Amino acid sequence: MEWLSLSGDLTRDSAVEQLLAPSTSADADSELGLHADAVRRIDAVAAAAVRLRMARHHREHEQGTVTLMLPDESSAAVRLAALLDPLPERVTLAGQVNEQPPANYALVPATPVEDSHAAVALGSWTLEACERAGIARRRTAFVTAATMELADNAVVHAEAPTDAPVVAVTTATRGRVVEIAVVDTGRGIAESSDPREFLRTVPRRALDGESGFLGNILQRAEKARVRVQVQIFAGTGRLLWTPMRHRTAVGRHLSGTTVVVRISEEREVSRSSSLGRSG
Repeated sequence: MEWLSLSGDLTRDSAVEQLLAPSTSADADSELGLHADAVRRIDAVAAAAVRLRMARHHREHEQGTVTLMLPDESSAAVRLAALLDPLPERVTLAGQVNEQPPANYALVPATPVEDSHAAVALGSWTLEACERAGIARRRTAFVTAATMELADNAVVHAEAPTDAPVVAVTTATRGRVVEIAVVDTGRGIAESSDPREFLRTVPRRALDGESGFLGNILQRAEKARVRVQVQIFAGTGRLLWTPMRHRTAVGRHLSGTTVVVRISEEREVSRSSSLGRSG
């Protein structure tokens, strides 16, 4: 039996740190207990990381099962349950869900992406979900393309991953904000000698005319009349990148690479997020 106690603000880098720590049980039929009852907040990163932890447990324990104790905080419980639906086999939810999630919150529940074909299929799914949610056509096209490109990039470029990357997409403020999170187990950036320096080169290349797929996403944002913010967490490196500026920082070591793209309407004031210890 392996127990993992989760607590507090299970979002962004905290979610990756708490959920993707090394496993401790080697029994083939081991049960994984994810105790999230003390969790107060979750986001798309949390759902993707939970799904990755489940995939790891099933890979390492052929007959293993997973029990997820939902948060006691009702809004966190309903959001997490919505983002994990449908559940994989041999996974059980425990706890109460006493309300419906906000309308269209789980635009795309946490979804493993096995290959580039699956990334294209995810794009179609995202397009349909955006249309059902009543998101404007121009922004729907942008969100769909960004989701597909982020998923395919993780599939193609993650180095020596142990499991397929997971994508989750959420909405907030009545659909005015969309967040796309992609978490992969690739080791290229996270295990490099200087993850922060590696991330610093990403916007530098864009300034030198080699924009790459993230740079292209930021460039297309103006045409789509949306604001875009990109965050990356990999190893000890952190990057926050907007069309106007970018900055890097150092934080606690995290497994794999997490990319979050926040897409909002032009009138929303951009929110910067904490990246960890500067240095």
